[in-house]
Formats: sequence, C-alpha cells, structure tokens
Amino acid sequence: MLKRWAFALLVLFVSGCMAFQDVRLGVPFRLTYGERKTIEPEGLNITFQELIEDSRCPRGVVCFWEGRVVFTLKVETGKDEGVLTFTLRPSEFPGRVCWGSYCFTALFLEPEKEEEAEIPLAAYGLTLLVEKNGAQ
Repeated sequence: MLKRWAFALLVLFVSGCMAFQDVRLGVPFRLTYGERKTIEPEGLNITFQELIEDSRCPRGVVCFWEGRVVFTLKVETGKDEGVLTFTLRPSEFPGRVCWGSYCFTALFLEPEKEEEAEIPLAAYGLTLLVEKNGAQ
C-alpha cells in the first residue's frame, strides 16, 4: 500500500514538473480530457477522446468492488489512425496498450472519486507515457 502511494506521489510530482516541457517519447506527460498533444519529431497526435465509464470506488468508502475506469485515446500518425481503449481497475494502474510502433502507458488518472460528487469531464487528467514498441 505504501509503495502505491509513493508511486502516485512521484507521478504527480513528475507531472507537475513537466507542465512546461515539450511532449517527447519516454517522458511522462499530462493530457486533460479532450486535449490533443503531438509528440515531435514523430508527428504522433494523441487525444484523450472519451471517458466511457468511471465506476471507481470513491475515496473513504468501503466498496464490494473497486470499480473501473474505461477511456479511449485517439492516436494519429501520418495516414494511420486508431482508437485505443483502456479498461483498468485502480489496482491495475499503470496500464499499457500498444499500437503500431508505439506503446502507451496510462500511469495515473485524476481526480480520485469523492463520495456523492460528480466529476466534470474537464477535470479529468491522464498522466501518460509513450514509448517505441520494442516488439516491432
């Protein structure tokens, strides 16, 4: 449990420190809901496209099931385009999906759910890491 909290704090710290840096392969960055960023010189466009489900157990509540979050990223490079779907329970972060020459790792999704508080879509932020796919 302590390792998980330490990891989450590290990711938040790194995300905050990188707010003004270029988006690059191998460096985590933050993507807010609806936002599109481009990794150069790859010409890889990534958009936090859709939040399909957020049934995570709210903080401070005892739940029978930890819930899950389902979201999509739209990725484009040159003429190629794809939609990546992540389906993750909180205990499964980080989650990884590969597409073509790239692997996308969802490190952290914020904010945490609060009891009886609706989260506006604009408040969602994803810390993402994009790397070259070593299997290619």
